Amino acid sequence: MTYTQMKKKNQNDEFFYKLKLILIAKVEFEIDLDPDCDSTEYDKHKYKEYVFFQKEYFNEMYNSILDCYIEDYGFKSDNKEENEKINAEGSELKKTISTDFGDGINKFELQGIDNINKTLNFYGAFFGDSAIMNMSNFSDFKPVAVCLIGYIPKNIKEKEFYYQLLAESRLLLEEDKINLAFFTAFSAIDLYINEWEENRQLTIEKNRRLKEKLKDIFKTKLDIQDLGKHKVWTSLITEFDRLESLRNDIAHGRQIELHKNDYNELIIVIISFILAMEYQLDTFEEINNF
Repeated sequence: MTYTQMKKKNQNDEFFYKLKLILIAKVEFEIDLDPDCDSTEYDKHKYKEYVFFQKEYFNEMYNSILDCYIEDYGFKSDNKEENEKINAEGSELKKTISTDFGDGINKFELQGIDNINKTLNFYGAFFGDSAIMNMSNFSDFKPVAVCLIGYIPKNIKEKEFYYQLLAESRLLLEEDKINLAFFTAFSAIDLYINEWEENRQLTIEKNRRLKEKLKDIFKTKLDIQDLGKHKVWTSLITEFDRLESLRNDIAHGRQIELHKNDYNELIIVIISFILAMEYQLDTFEEINNF
């Protein structure tokens, strides 16, 4: 497998997954059908469509959330027999309750992700009256949502700082701060190399280029003398030279406009280097399958 082939097989956040800097979870939570009175006037005796807003706090579970996909929403019961009454197939959540009025949830959508206040913000609409709002209080049924979450784990702060920088760069990318995300990500490999120098006490001259330091570490870690014959090194270092030049442009205040592809390329190169050195991986196939 070549570098280009590996890159095509690993799009978006695949390399973050390899280092477990981003994880995926399926979560289920109860929908709060508490109508927003500023959007729709409340009348507990009247059947009508109500708008509601909901905040789900995640401070205790995740450091940050990058993506949230609403897989399904509707009504369910923890009682299997009761659940089958409302949903014969038992595989999807029911959007409406079997009444003469067609009570049900018409809409439930993600409004935004707030990683400062640690909330997932939703809005939606339902048709009904006070009975459907308080259903979970007097019956086995409750309105729920099922979401797929892409998140940075809570324990990221316990990891080495270069891992924290990589995670922080991904958050900056989510804010569309591409130049800053790129610079922060490059700082991660810079820090990784410096930590190798200090903690492993390698005999490396301090004033040499980053590329030369990386070369010594790569040779030491993988026990290789002739890097010219090592495909991972020769392919990655070519890309590294180009990416380092972009980093230097940013560091010297030159006006350049980077794109997400530049950032993604940098992440692939950085994490490929880290994986190869940390786990003694000699081929792109090994890196791809990690």
